Amino acid sequence: MEIMEKLRQYIGKNVKCTYVVSGNVVVVEGVLEDVYDYFTVLIDMTTVPFAGIRVAMMSLECENEVIFSNPYVTPEYMGYGGEIEDISKKIFGRPWIRAFEKSMTKIDHTYEEYHVSEDWFIVPSRSDEEVIEYYNKYKKAYIIEGRNYIDDEAHKEEWANLCENVVGDREKIVVLNGAFALLRYLKRPAISLEDAINTVQQELDLDDQTLNWVVMNAGVYSSRSEELLIYWSQERNNRQGFGGK
Repeated sequence: MEIMEKLRQYIGKNVKCTYVVSGNVVVVEGVLEDVYDYFTVLIDMTTVPFAGIRVAMMSLECENEVIFSNPYVTPEYMGYGGEIEDISKKIFGRPWIRAFEKSMTKIDHTYEEYHVSEDWFIVPSRSDEEVIEYYNKYKKAYIIEGRNYIDDEAHKEEWANLCENVVGDREKIVVLNGAFALLRYLKRPAISLEDAINTVQQELDLDDQTLNWVVMNAGVYSSRSEELLIYWSQERNNRQGFGGK
């Protein structure tokens, strides 16, 4: 059975994913919400790429059964110098090559006139209808403008897939919107990580748990991923939502 087809059979089930982030092995457990063929999986709003810059999946388990394993990813993985392409070809073969080539021509750039408004924020206090209506209107803008905040080509495609797959899900839209806002701030080299995260939390009125999902997702795509995730792993322990003061 083809790998992606097999993984999709586990959507909706509790899984355990082990992956590496900038030399650190991380484990996330939760519901497998979606599988974006050959690029990423979504587990309780955490996006994990099969192979990306500084981030790559080592294994995926369901009820103690290993349903995916990548022997080419070690704790030393960084994803530089063609490593993403080499590993993806080894583990997936021709299907990955076809998917990657297709992704390079997938985005319709006739939507470049759209721009996500900086004075209209999707926040938890807005109704489901408002959030979904606004996102549906500006989805293409989130895709195209969001790609401008991401340097790595494979991550740009992963972002586009994520934007396509949150349609109609208010909670996921709120998280994606927050990640979008954080990516926008992180492209400003003069802004500190602390200021960027705090500004997004205040402007979007996010609780600490939602902010955690936002930061973890932005950490997959940002060129400042390594410093962002290291900073956040220390900072979140001080937050009330995680038992801090």
